Amino acid sequence: MLNLRKYVWIYVLIAAILSILTAFVPMSVINDGIGDKIFFWMFGLFLRFDNFKFHSAGFEDLLFSLIGALFVLLLIIFGILLLVSAISQMKGKESKLQNKWMGFGIFFLLMPFIFRITMLIIGFISPSFYYPILLGTYFYSVELLTPIIAFLLLLSGALKQSR
Repeated sequence: MLNLRKYVWIYVLIAAILSILTAFVPMSVINDGIGDKIFFWMFGLFLRFDNFKFHSAGFEDLLFSLIGALFVLLLIIFGILLLVSAISQMKGKESKLQNKWMGFGIFFLLMPFIFRITMLIIGFISPSFYYPILLGTYFYSVELLTPIIAFLLLLSGALKQSR
């Protein structure tokens, strides 16, 4: 029988990569129906394309950008910590972070929802905030799905490790 405990680091490694990937991939794409597409990142950057030609770039509201940058920073830090933990686990060493995998996983599970609720609150405060970033006109984004997948991987890894 295959000893899966030796390979738990793979789950953690994939969760770390997803965490870091989430920070750098656009969180939403808005299609206005006439050929314009707007790509939004969590840290406030947006790129606008008209019929596949670059049109403009910039940053969303300052408060949105700062809070988004905080979430991106947390994703990168936690991703790097998980990466270090996975590498030490791969080498057969005990990682001090191993007991914290479940905590990282809970953060990843809650992060997209906390982020979106925070951005909605900012939307009520700031008149220049662009609501379609969060509501209605985009597909389910990487920012929403990858942290949940990372949570499931970390939960699975933590449960396999505790057996």
